[in-house]
Amino acid sequence: MRRCAMRYARWTSVVEPSATLAVVARVRQKVEAGVKVFNFGAGEPDFLTPKVIRDAAHRAIEEGKTRYTPAAGIPQLRQAFAEKMNSLYGVDVDGENVVVTAGAKQALYAALRAVCEPNMEVIVPTPCWVTYPEMVKLAGGVPVLVETKAENGYVLDVDAIESAVTERTCAVIVNSPNNPTGAVYGREVLEGVVELARRHNLALISDEVYDRLILEEGLEHTTPFALGRECVFSAFSCSKTYAMTGWRLGFGVGNKEWVRYCGRLLAQSTSNACSVSQYAALAALREGDEDAARMRKEFVRRRNLMCRLLNEAGMRYVRPQGTFFLLLDVTDWIGGRSAGGAQITDDEAFAKALLEEASVAVVPGRPFYAAGRVRLSFACSQEDIEAGIASLVRFVESIRR
Repeated sequence: MRRCAMRYARWTSVVEPSATLAVVARVRQKVEAGVKVFNFGAGEPDFLTPKVIRDAAHRAIEEGKTRYTPAAGIPQLRQAFAEKMNSLYGVDVDGENVVVTAGAKQALYAALRAVCEPNMEVIVPTPCWVTYPEMVKLAGGVPVLVETKAENGYVLDVDAIESAVTERTCAVIVNSPNNPTGAVYGREVLEGVVELARRHNLALISDEVYDRLILEEGLEHTTPFALGRECVFSAFSCSKTYAMTGWRLGFGVGNKEWVRYCGRLLAQSTSNACSVSQYAALAALREGDEDAARMRKEFVRRRNLMCRLLNEAGMRYVRPQGTFFLLLDVTDWIGGRSAGGAQITDDEAFAKALLEEASVAVVPGRPFYAAGRVRLSFACSQEDIEAGIASLVRFVESIRR
């Protein structure tokens, strides 16, 4: 019998696997082996989904709300999120400006697919979430990376973005509050990016999943959609705000034509987001803000604790203004050797040795285009932060050059 020689698409050889999921897998292996791991690699809140949301999901199941919904989401949820945009950010939209997706990642990808032709360029400021460049490749585009600087707080440089624009540029992706840096972009910076998009007829795709996790007093979230709705598509999520990562429920907000194209893509790929998750999200929007505020306050306390401990240890980082992440500079230890004999050749070797020898999980900076850094999450208990940072400090003190 003749064997079939399978030929796979080109993207399978150019799209990288998820570095954050790889860390999760290694941590799981150690935990299953009975090892206590201080997990600073987590990309999700450690809180239980609030009871009001869980109860709404139970009711939806008991009431038989388990069938297909419209591909773009149930109308009442689309309208509820439109009203939330109005109450939070003064944006006058209705349900037809909103598409409900299986997490914000799907909203971002659908928006990108609607504007990106093969071999067109998409500008991605770095450090960035590991998925953006790979998502651009999946859409057939070419990611063009524009670096932001630690000495400037990792804030966007609009002039640098403009310098990267070519005749093949179709879109710019921005993310504030930013994963992995924790930077929050001010209104003036975002106005500059929106004006740039208008000037060059570009799409501006804005990832705002941490919009409710601004931790610095005196700062507030600005959604680029409010500044340029004709060219901006904003993605939001229940995952971080309401501790609903596994429910896979996100929102895209854009002009009605863009949203219709996204809905068309969903209809021919995944169909609707989980019906039960949609009804749970409806309860979150209507009744979950008190729980969201409580969780945010705890993240502020954890951020302050981690920063204090790192300061006491003399470590270098940029204080995060939002999210639950920070980037730690580990360049002082690259080139050294750990007490366990590991050669610290780069941030990936640092992260690997740290997990093996000190049971502290972090994510290497390289996948975020932040070489020489590692990402720490403070989405864990204060007790784990104290013990984990102590273990991290002992590890770096053991490194010899």
